[in-house]
Amino acid sequence: MSFRRRQTLTPTLLAANRANARKSTGPRTAIGKRRVRFNALRDGRRARLFRETIAAKGEDMRIFDQIMEFFRLTIEPQTPRQERLVERLAQAYWCQARHIEESRKKLRILFSDEQSRNVV
Repeated sequence: MSFRRRQTLTPTLLAANRANARKSTGPRTAIGKRRVRFNALRDGRRARLFRETIAAKGEDMRIFDQIMEFFRLTIEPQTPRQERLVERLAQAYWCQARHIEESRKKLRILFSDEQSRNVV
């Protein structure tokens, strides 16, 4: 039960809502669409979607498979629930490794820009 009063929908308010709705239609350019195409998959909550995300981004699935195999052999899951936990562990490891690598790339670019400015 909500204690908030519902606002009466006047014709002016309805027109404003419709005008705002026309503005928020998502990305329209190819670049914008490319940027947001993985938004729904970025967490990789299900292994199938996670694997599709890796493949769609052009990354090497064999590396992820090796990580999965390493954790399976190390932990030796006995139940389906444990198997899912191992998958989530491998996914978290993969995401963290990617994040670290992306951060290193950005730092390399930042430091190379700084060094080029200091040389001049």
